[in-house]
Amino acid sequence: MESNAETDKLSPVNTSTLTCDCMNNSKTDISNENNGFECKTDGVSTCSNPNCPFSYLRRNTFTSEAFKIQLKNISRHAGFSVMKKMLQSLNVKFCKIKFPKCGLAFLSFESAADRDFAISVLDGHIWKGSKIEAKIARPHADPLMKRRAESEIKSELLSKEQHIDWLSEPVDLEKAHETLRDSILPLWRLNYDPDQLIEKRNLVLKYLAETRRRLLLINPEIGNVDSVKFVEESDSKGQTTICKLAPIIPSPIQTEYRNKSELTIGYDVDGSGPVIGFRYSKYKGGSVAVGSFKSWNFMPRNSTKVIDALQKFITACSKREFKKLPSLNAFDPITYNGNWRHVLIRESRSGDTLVVLYTNTHGFTEEDINNLLNELRTWFQTGPGSDSGLTSLYLSVSSRSGIKQSGEDLRQVFGKPVSQIFISYYSLHHH
Repeated sequence: MESNAETDKLSPVNTSTLTCDCMNNSKTDISNENNGFECKTDGVSTCSNPNCPFSYLRRNTFTSEAFKIQLKNISRHAGFSVMKKMLQSLNVKFCKIKFPKCGLAFLSFESAADRDFAISVLDGHIWKGSKIEAKIARPHADPLMKRRAESEIKSELLSKEQHIDWLSEPVDLEKAHETLRDSILPLWRLNYDPDQLIEKRNLVLKYLAETRRRLLLINPEIGNVDSVKFVEESDSKGQTTICKLAPIIPSPIQTEYRNKSELTIGYDVDGSGPVIGFRYSKYKGGSVAVGSFKSWNFMPRNSTKVIDALQKFITACSKREFKKLPSLNAFDPITYNGNWRHVLIRESRSGDTLVVLYTNTHGFTEEDINNLLNELRTWFQTGPGSDSGLTSLYLSVSSRSGIKQSGEDLRQVFGKPVSQIFISYYSLHHH
């Protein structure tokens, strides 16, 4: 694998190419027989533009959007299990079913052949008294690339330099830090007691009112039950809840309270990294930048110490300090390149700390994986991370490149087995 001398800074991305017309082309109705597009099997045109919102369809990885059909006139009483049984009876080989609204369904397939066969048997098929209409469905545009394309159209002057966050203005670190705080702690501007507690109580009341509404739609007779009929609790809009909500008891611990955290490995808004931390926003929000885990007080000190040791290990890998390891970088959800995905850390009250490091090992040999296991083991047992207090470390390897970890292989690096950690935890605190 090729090495990169500049691994502590993400290389700028070329933005000289203007937005393509694939977004406009995708709005045209698609015909199964002749869609008129360049990329016929995918049902939408694609081009070589790096900013094309449909460029992900050209990757040699599975996506449920590539081979998708739309079904109309689906019975309102049809659920997943009923639909699955009907499809199996017709020998339709699907991999995903989605019901966005009543009377409509989407099916995804692994190949164009499976998709075309499904259309041939489902279009015009009579099911539960309705004639099904089946046709190729337009794939969704990549939400991040779509947002960037919309920003490019609105902007008169395009930025000549692009970091991973595609910011057309100089990075305001203070504003970025505030955005990160909003993403991690949405209620941080409110005092815990009583403002946050009131906000959380109102949210629970909202869900309880929605639960009542949906239950009554399914079975109106529930409204005659005394425990439901005479509820005097309601949400902020005056909608009656399904039951009474007891008063919220304030937590005595307001810092270092998260005994389980999932952190992303990526690059900061200025392109530096790899960084272990939290995303500034969702992918569809237009950013894949990651802010460091440091300076947050909701993670226990032991967990922070472990993550800090792992951060140093990942930084050492990016600087090629381990001769037996190939070049390792953070996974890029746009291009699907890179290795480090995310970290799961869990801490028990008995002091045990479990870490699962998720990686993309596409293109790795078994020797590469074993070398990575050995370097991790040495780092945390006898190396710089030996004083972190980590009890158990697992490495999740997946050779299939993609957003979701499919076909992953969980390997124990060292320490107690997962079952032993949590059996001892529950034995200590629940008996």
